[in-house]
Amino acid sequence: MNIPDVVGDLIVKKWDKQLGFVKGGIILFVFLESLILLVLEPNLLALAIKLYPKRTHEALLLLKILVLPFSFIFALLIAGCLKIFHLLSNKPHYSILQKSLTTSPFTLSTIPQSELIVSFHLKSHQVVTRIYDEYSLKFDNYIQTALNELNAKKVAQRKKEIYPATNFRLIHPPIRSESEVELHMAPINFVHFAILNDENASPSAKEYIQKQIKQTALNIHRQKHLHSDHPTINASNYHPLGIEIVILTNDGKTLLRQRGSNVMLSKMAWDVSFSGYCGEADRSDNELDLGLAVQHKLRKEIGILPADPSEIIFTGLHRNKVTGAIDMLGLWKTEATTEELVKFLTKDYPGTKRVFQTARKAEEPFVWDTKNLIVEFESIEISKAMKDGNLNLIPEALACIERGLEVTAQSASGLS
Repeated sequence: MNIPDVVGDLIVKKWDKQLGFVKGGIILFVFLESLILLVLEPNLLALAIKLYPKRTHEALLLLKILVLPFSFIFALLIAGCLKIFHLLSNKPHYSILQKSLTTSPFTLSTIPQSELIVSFHLKSHQVVTRIYDEYSLKFDNYIQTALNELNAKKVAQRKKEIYPATNFRLIHPPIRSESEVELHMAPINFVHFAILNDENASPSAKEYIQKQIKQTALNIHRQKHLHSDHPTINASNYHPLGIEIVILTNDGKTLLRQRGSNVMLSKMAWDVSFSGYCGEADRSDNELDLGLAVQHKLRKEIGILPADPSEIIFTGLHRNKVTGAIDMLGLWKTEATTEELVKFLTKDYPGTKRVFQTARKAEEPFVWDTKNLIVEFESIEISKAMKDGNLNLIPEALACIERGLEVTAQSASGLS
């Protein structure tokens, strides 16, 4: 983390996010007024005696009142400067990469808020999953009522409604072996996750779900093979497992995409080619087919590209330290050209390294209001595109790109 980030966190962050700019200014004003009066008290008293020797007390009070406007103006100036400094030190939130990567490759150590839980280089069949239905959270009438109330608020705000959908959450850290990785998961309805994350959701509904999770976690921990002391990837985790996929065209390009305004997390930030949560359609008996999840998400968010599913490579499991999002990172080398990819997005393609609006509607409505950027899949080119376009990529996207670059470099050198 750079110095402005640290200073901004220490000086401004508490005001900006908890008290607010106005309340912070009031506190600063009271503090400055007390400080100024404390320092000037002897001088003001001397001046009061000199001007009105017979009414010293009233004169001193009048002089203190006259000092008030100057304290107020001074407080506003300082608060305004701090606010500007805070905005500069946090825009974009992940802009450290734009400064440090124009001449160097991506490294996870330079990605703020990023936690690579485990890295690997595996095909779909090497990711082994186990689903425990007995630890699914209940979707009952109480949750349905809370959902109806939340959706009513969304309709009033002209936002997209939330619909029930089965997703899957990790209840144990990944178990890594030489040739595969094993994931233990339990079903969770997207509604549970949405209520816990949406500020407009009922507090009592949030508490109700948290109690469910706590009780379920106690039951899970009684199973020795599922007990976990990991601080975040454990039975109390409620974030559905997502996927982050970098698409590569046969001419070496990739698609970066801005997230929509109706997504749950990181609205309007930039992401990799496509992403999303694994669902019931990706399931086969007690297993989750992540390769199938990747295929489904590509079709829904972009379209059907000429691509071989056996070319899907999973590169790691990542956690966003800010949002808590947990994602399987991946890379898919397709047989599509840049032109074939662009046809699914717009009629008027402005060329590489130029941002353009999504003009064609995919199956998934949450990507209809997105923007796009085609760029060479190369560290320096991606970094320059980020800087030139002022793109604030989310940590999981940056980690996905970094791991993808590493994997392609290993493949080019004959390593695996």
